[in-house]
Amino acid sequence: MNWKKIFDSVGMNGTQWQWRILRLERRVKDFFKDAGRRGKQVAYRHKFCPECGALIDRSFKRCPECDARVPSWTAQFIRRVFALALPSWCPVTVLILFTIVAMEVAKFFFPGAVTIAGAGAFVAARFSEGEVWRIVTYILLHGGIWHLVFNALALSQVGPLLEEELGSRRFFVIFILTGVGAALAQMLAGGNPESPMVGASGSLFGLIGFGASYSHFYGGARGKEMRAFFLQWAMYGILFGFIMTSGGIARVANGAHIGGFLGGVAMGFALEKERVLGSLLEPLWTILFVAVLAATAAAIVWNILAAFPG
Repeated sequence: MNWKKIFDSVGMNGTQWQWRILRLERRVKDFFKDAGRRGKQVAYRHKFCPECGALIDRSFKRCPECDARVPSWTAQFIRRVFALALPSWCPVTVLILFTIVAMEVAKFFFPGAVTIAGAGAFVAARFSEGEVWRIVTYILLHGGIWHLVFNALALSQVGPLLEEELGSRRFFVIFILTGVGAALAQMLAGGNPESPMVGASGSLFGLIGFGASYSHFYGGARGKEMRAFFLQWAMYGILFGFIMTSGGIARVANGAHIGGFLGGVAMGFALEKERVLGSLLEPLWTILFVAVLAATAAAIVWNILAAFPG
């Protein structure tokens, strides 16, 4: 199967994903090939120093070569597992992916406990009545396995690119705030105020809009390449949403998608100004990160208490 052609056709890096699939196939073959000999061998697992690359004993906490602090073998193993799906280790992207998957899995354990609205979906009418936590919690919920798969796949491609470029704190702030802006845009667009909305797609469009705006100011060949990448994702996503809605296949919050995208574009323009001011805005980003993180945690706790009042 030509995986490169398939992934290229949807705007993804076909070469990169084909290489990952081939690597996975090779590992599976090697696993079964060596299965008969594994019981006769005693494996001793080492770990690598992230600074100098030295192979060291798994019990060492510091590298004997460069004296750098070395994560545990378990932590390095987890990073290698996530590296099968992500281009690089990006903690906030991984945390968001883990959270949205965990929220979807939790539905199987509490199938009749709460409705999707009660679970924390954004419902304009309830938000206006004071259930403000919904403007955050809806981002982490999804309307089914395929909804989750599509959003997780998009996040695994877009997230690491921006998190590596911006840093984890800025990335988290942009992800949450553009999601909030997407919900407000959907509410202003009208529609049924009692209709629940879930999904991280508003935040994803925010990241895409931010990436397009930020890379435009980045300039040069790399800037143009990144801008084309993000604009291609935006075009496919918005077009797909309108096709699904007009065809009656599914309800898609197109207002949230467009609002998230425009919010991301505005934040990309604002962050560009930071290059002129240098490190003067660093304390502001720290304060903003702490505030957004605290608000997100409070919204999740508040939502749990509201969903399970007993």
